[in-house]
Amino acid sequence: KDQSIQEAVSRYYSTMVQSGKIRFVATSDVTGGAKRLAYVANTFNLKGPCFVCGIEVLYPSTELRKFITSFAATHGAAIAVMTSPDLQIAPRHSRLRIEKGVVKQYASPADAQDKAGSQWRSHLGNFLFSRRFLATVRTAKLEERGVIQCCTLALRRNETVRAFVLKSSWIHFGLPSDFSRKL
Repeated sequence: KDQSIQEAVSRYYSTMVQSGKIRFVATSDVTGGAKRLAYVANTFNLKGPCFVCGIEVLYPSTELRKFITSFAATHGAAIAVMTSPDLQIAPRHSRLRIEKGVVKQYASPADAQDKAGSQWRSHLGNFLFSRRFLATVRTAKLEERGVIQCCTLALRRNETVRAFVLKSSWIHFGLPSDFSRKL
């Protein structure tokens, strides 16, 4: 999976890859999204935001462009997360309570089953971290595997976490049975 993602990004953003604005990190000795993010933050002198992509969710590439563009327009948000109002596609994904485009609360996957309603969104596993917030990640003690821990850290620090709501259809491949579904 990692190689095919790298090939696709390299094809569409070849100039940015060649200039070093986009870098790929593959390390088997650092596990868990949050720890990988801390590794990247400590290894590279990042000049801009950092995108973390979950690999079990597929959606149109135009939505990724909108997500990145909307983050650039958020003026000071620490983190942006991609969300969906459809809570049925990935029932084990965390839920986020949103007010006026800002994340106010996370519910863990264990607690997510009873989180429904117009303010709740499903988290799609994609993040954009501001350069400023990466400095926080560098020094934080990250024990959990998930990148979501960074968002709860931001909320505890009263940082703004923006929610991008995906308006198009998306597909989740989190369970073996998901691969037998009709697309």
